[in-house]
Amino acid sequence: MYHFIFNKMLFIVLLSSVLIFFSLLSTRQAVGITTSPFYLITNNENDENHSIKRRTLRAIYSMRTQSWPNGKRLTVFVLPDNEVLHEKFCQQVLGVLPYQLRKSWDRLIFSGKAGAPIKVNTIAEMKQRVAVTPGAIGYITDNYLDDSITIVEVK
Repeated sequence: MYHFIFNKMLFIVLLSSVLIFFSLLSTRQAVGITTSPFYLITNNENDENHSIKRRTLRAIYSMRTQSWPNGKRLTVFVLPDNEVLHEKFCQQVLGVLPYQLRKSWDRLIFSGKAGAPIKVNTIAEMKQRVAVTPGAIGYITDNYLDDSITIVEVK
């Protein structure tokens, strides 16, 4: 008898968890969160930097390297930690969570070994700042692509 009641309660808890998960998922989509692909971009002046190794990209975004592989100075742009595109970029490309990346930046800043990346507030601002800053790198969604920036392939 108790076994039956326990199984029924467990089923109800699991079912409600699934329903809550899907309701949260549909809420995020309803407020216009983008599901479009994103692209790593650089300034058009970076002729040689059309592809980059994932390991090098991780070093760039963790601020462990301050220059492109060809020696030119780097300027790193990021979106706020709570921006969905930033979360996706961190997880899918860099393989870390935004708070982990922030912690590594904070350690480097505190120790005086590196500065923080430049935070921009919107994807449009990211594209505009990367387009006019020599040696810049950033990431945007496909609907912001145009001739003012160059797409960088991640290998």
